Amino acid sequence: MATVQQKVISVISTKGGVGKSTIVTNIASEAAAAGRNVIIVNSDTQKSVVYWNAFRNANPALTQIPVYQWKPENGDLNKGIHQLPFGWDLAVIDVCGTDNRALRSVMLAADLIVVPTTPSGADFHVLRNETIPVLKEMHKATKATSTGVIVINMWHWSHRLHRSVTEAMNAMIKADYRICETRLKRLAVFQDAITSGMGVGEYASKSEAARNVTALYTELMKLVK
Repeated sequence: MATVQQKVISVISTKGGVGKSTIVTNIASEAAAAGRNVIIVNSDTQKSVVYWNAFRNANPALTQIPVYQWKPENGDLNKGIHQLPFGWDLAVIDVCGTDNRALRSVMLAADLIVVPTTPSGADFHVLRNETIPVLKEMHKATKATSTGVIVINMWHWSHRLHRSVTEAMNAMIKADYRICETRLKRLAVFQDAITSGMGVGEYASKSEAARNVTALYTELMKLVK
């Protein structure tokens, strides 16, 4: 029997409120719809994906996605993730928005590190001055081969600040880390889907948000292969 090739996507930030759990749940939902054996690993004390999964489990019409709660007493996630059950081929990890041992362990576990940010001045400041330096330090210290990509979340094309911050990101960060072409737009359906235990592709399959997420998933999967 051929060995299943397991891939790990870690969704990280050193700041909360940038939409990590939204991206985790939507990547996992898209992967499940594409026929992948996907699991979510939660290392975030807020447990947003755990609550999302409770709503999901209450709906028998949905494909169930196992959520594994990784606790500090389990040790470093990068050393144990490939021993997790469920016969998975893709794991998507959610971690708390602070620079600590858990975050660095999650980064080391990854084949692809996804860094969400919003196009606000405050989030760009944290991305440039905190998150990117942590990524660089980790890659330099460990000689890790994982790819790091930035995803702009809650974007609005008509917002002047959003456009100017996005331009600044492209000018200052793109030389070091790829910025995804797909930007997740600021749409209410994302929150509605979360509280229904769904990805937006399941909640509103013909919506702009669903097309948005499918495009992001496709882009990320090309990087994680």
